[in-house]
Amino acid sequence: MENGAWYEGLGLMSGSSLDGLDIAWCRFRIDPNSDAVVEEWELKAAETLPIPEDWKKRLRDLPEGSARDLALAHGELGRLWGMQCLDFMKRHGCKPGFIASHGHTIFHWPEKGVSTQIGSGAALAAASGVQVVCDFRSADVALGGQGAPVAPLADRYLFPGYDFYLNIGGIANISFRKNGSWTAFDLGPANQVLNELSSEAGMEFDRGGRMAAAGKPDLGLLDQLNALPFFRQAPPKSLDNGWVRREVLPLYRNKNIPLTDRLCTAVEQLAFQTARALREWGPEPNGPVRLFASGGGAYNDFLIERIQSHISTIGQAAVFLPDRMVIEFKEALLMGLMGAFRLAGLPNCMAEVTGASRDSVGGAVYL
Repeated sequence: MENGAWYEGLGLMSGSSLDGLDIAWCRFRIDPNSDAVVEEWELKAAETLPIPEDWKKRLRDLPEGSARDLALAHGELGRLWGMQCLDFMKRHGCKPGFIASHGHTIFHWPEKGVSTQIGSGAALAAASGVQVVCDFRSADVALGGQGAPVAPLADRYLFPGYDFYLNIGGIANISFRKNGSWTAFDLGPANQVLNELSSEAGMEFDRGGRMAAAGKPDLGLLDQLNALPFFRQAPPKSLDNGWVRREVLPLYRNKNIPLTDRLCTAVEQLAFQTARALREWGPEPNGPVRLFASGGGAYNDFLIERIQSHISTIGQAAVFLPDRMVIEFKEALLMGLMGAFRLAGLPNCMAEVTGASRDSVGGAVYL
């Protein structure tokens, strides 16, 4: 007899790199009384829907915009996503029991008790006709946590067997288990910087890291980047897009060196910080170390090559890439899992990771 209950839904992720809205149709069999908790899961279909150019500009400008701008965008984005979910459901013939939406982060100030994601859950539910779970980070932040990263939930329950988990999105984060407890934190900017620099050449991104591979790292710029206070801070720690725009991008823009060298420097800095995380905060190697890499940055061949080079001396560490669907849609799948845990009444924000006073069942539900 099959134990547990099935939860089938859509996971939505809109990342800081503005490369699109990821939608993942997924299902999970959850048995809280089993050791595994998630007994089975399936990623049935997924798509990345491009963000219209006018919305890209609005989302970039909102952190410096007015309260009116923020309120209008919150409602309009929720309605847009609701219509896009309806279209997705028709294309794939699915009838999800819920939609789990991360929203689009505008402000992330956990030290001030604030993490703001827009894309109204009420508007999304009204437009799609499906119950919505959203606002996953607020409960953890209210309990004194960072509200991030949340990726270890998927690492723990969906992808066991690796030593480290690296997600390379707009911002890169890493998670691992040490002395029986999970640790996770943001490493630093990734695709957000790489894509912004690539736009100077009229490209949305540096395909395969070819432009970066043609350059050489600028040691002075590397030193400036690694000297930023965030990189000297011990975990738990997390970043917001505004910090990247204020503190990081100006360093690249003010450096009078070829674009290829700036891209190469960005790659080198992330590779260095990845190896540093393994060396300074990770568990002692006990045999060959396996690093599971996902997110859009996993397609950057040069970046993966440089990460492999930096970590190779740490317990014979090697980078492992999952299949294409997981590389591209792990975060949307994670949102689906967080929504399923919320509806099952299970903690989906891990205090050992975020620094909160306790685990929490994060997410507001709109019927």
